[in-house]
Amino acid sequence: MLAQIGVSGPYVLVGHSVGGLFAEYYAAMHPGEVAGLILEDSRPADFTRRCEAADVGMCTAPALAVRFMPNGAQGEFAALSQTIAQVEVAGPVQGRDVLVLSRSVEPNAAAFDRIWSVAQNDLALRYPGSRHLVASRSGHYVHQDQAEWFVSSVVALLGDVTC
Repeated sequence: MLAQIGVSGPYVLVGHSVGGLFAEYYAAMHPGEVAGLILEDSRPADFTRRCEAADVGMCTAPALAVRFMPNGAQGEFAALSQTIAQVEVAGPVQGRDVLVLSRSVEPNAAAFDRIWSVAQNDLALRYPGSRHLVASRSGHYVHQDQAEWFVSSVVALLGDVTC
């Protein structure tokens, strides 16, 4: 669509939560079209396994919550295991600027949040040379909770991206 309206790539993709999986997959499958990747509190491909291995509840969205999501989101969650498998097979894109932005998690936080925090660190390690920044006093929606910090972090990455 961007090419059709005259916006040429390569592009910097931003993926939040489950959308991070889609951004990772696209970047891996179309590396020539991607200059950078921003993963905002993105769900790591191995998060469900980690969460279930720790015997923590709510590792995926509950069926009742999914039922009340918009149709598109219902489809995304129904296909989550397939999406995760595709991201794992594709592997990480190499040689691109990657920024992982995540929420802050207190040391005494619930097990789910502690696993999430470690998984965010490991997500950054998946991309050698990436940067991982943690938003203080933020929840899952970093772009809303810490809007100015989020924008300045993205702008800094954009200044470093080479096409």
